[in-house]
Amino acid sequence: MSDGERVWLVGRWLDGAGEEAGAAPFYAPAEALHLPAEGVAKVVAGPHCSGAVSGDGRLFLAGRLLDRHHGESLLHKHGGALREPVDWAWPGFGGAVMAAVPGVQGVVDAALGGWHACVLCE
Repeated sequence: MSDGERVWLVGRWLDGAGEEAGAAPFYAPAEALHLPAEGVAKVVAGPHCSGAVSGDGRLFLAGRLLDRHHGESLLHKHGGALREPVDWAWPGFGGAVMAAVPGVQGVVDAALGGWHACVLCE
């Protein structure tokens, strides 16, 4: 949920190990992000991950989009495509708080699924 400046979460979100990283009941949403300058343009949700697109085109994630086990499995199958070491602190691998995804700019839309995401950039 958003008022255009803040994002609140309900339900539960997971860390990279699949443990509960945070939770909030529907009657007491947890404030997850406050962007008074740039504002919130869009909020999105997946099975265990929530996201927000800021007015200046940044993507923020909380919870677990992809866990380390599945990430390592993908690397084993398709590791030749990766040119840099994996940053296991990346926000999509699980986080208790919303964090900006580094290197993603000009975001206008996003969708979060189970183990995948799709981001539309300018």
